[in-house]
Amino acid sequence: MDKLNHGIEEQTPEQPLIEEPEDPEPDPQLEEYPQAAPDFASEEANPSEKDDLIVCGQTTQQEVGAIKQIIDSFYSISGQTPNCKLTTLKADNLSHAGRLVYINSVLASIPIYYMTNILYPKNFLQKITSFLRNFWWKGNQSEAENTTICFRAWEDICQPKHLGGLGIKSISTVNKSLVTHSAWMIAAQREPFLSKVLKAKYHPHFSFWKAPSIGA
Repeated sequence: MDKLNHGIEEQTPEQPLIEEPEDPEPDPQLEEYPQAAPDFASEEANPSEKDDLIVCGQTTQQEVGAIKQIIDSFYSISGQTPNCKLTTLKADNLSHAGRLVYINSVLASIPIYYMTNILYPKNFLQKITSFLRNFWWKGNQSEAENTTICFRAWEDICQPKHLGGLGIKSISTVNKSLVTHSAWMIAAQREPFLSKVLKAKYHPHFSFWKAPSIGA
């Protein structure tokens, strides 16, 4: 036993069995950006982690270069790279089932945020509807190419599935329903501060239901 114990070194408290790794040196690129406070370090405070992110700009070389710099800085710091294979997506290669999914998940969902408080003119809504209809029937084909025969009316396609339609939402109906919902929120004073501001500006001497329309 003495020979066995002689070959085993006793472990002292100053020599732990597992050495803790040293703290890595801070990245100089990350030090340029302010750290978020713990209360605001939530998922809502990181818009780049959402599924959809829209970056708007003008069609100029300066805007394109600025957007490219933003994307390059994002994936150089976070390590996440853009999915470049989606840039080669062509509607001509998609089946009608794929176009239906693309319309419901992307094209028809983009203007919803802007339609919440603005009742758009019919001409503008008809242009969006025409774009969706052409995308469904023709894909990315230009108007100069041969027109495709539409075998069903667009109103029938926008019907719910249990009524024989495809469930595509009507842009005009969505706009009216969203504006009506916002009006109900103001009339029911679900948002007191917004209700007071709009009442002071548009109908200070009338109730919401008796307020005159703008320009009347």
